[in-house]
Amino acid sequence: VVIDAPTGMRLQIDERLQRLVARRVEQRAGRTRRIYEAAALPRFPSDYPVPGDVSVFPSVGLSTGMSWTEVARAYEAVVRRQIAAGPLPAAARIAAAASRIETIRRAADFVRRELRYTGLELGLNEITPWTPAQVWERRYGDCKDLATFMVALLAGAGIEARVALLRTGPGEDLPVALPGLGTVDHAIVY
Repeated sequence: VVIDAPTGMRLQIDERLQRLVARRVEQRAGRTRRIYEAAALPRFPSDYPVPGDVSVFPSVGLSTGMSWTEVARAYEAVVRRQIAAGPLPAAARIAAAASRIETIRRAADFVRRELRYTGLELGLNEITPWTPAQVWERRYGDCKDLATFMVALLAGAGIEARVALLRTGPGEDLPVALPGLGTVDHAIVY
């Protein structure tokens, strides 16, 4: 594996080499190359039983994000821009109920009744949610689209909410040392 980047580029690198992989670093002409080489690696069964925060396989991960807080703030800005760019039409609004929890229930029921979930993991919309107006017009969206719609719906009823990103799949937990959107696979509303 070779990581070749401009010298000085902000990179977080998480090396879990387990003494099985050799690493060397070369710098020339304003570039830094990190080179990882391994001979024969041991085989592990695909169902090797280990906790999600333990890596038994050698791995090298990288990210240009410096912290999960930075990633969360940047994604929050994307969501807010999308909500501002295509606000909810009047037909896609709910009235505030007597209690906060009842308003949230109404919003969740509205989304379940009026919109359908469809996975859309292609192109720009792999990361950027549709505007709430686009979701309403199409009447479907993926998790980040529906979560953004729900945040806008709740805001219209006076309840602050945010899109939360997480990783649902099997395997290792989100790498704390490698903040970035490439490691998440689902969005919910917080």
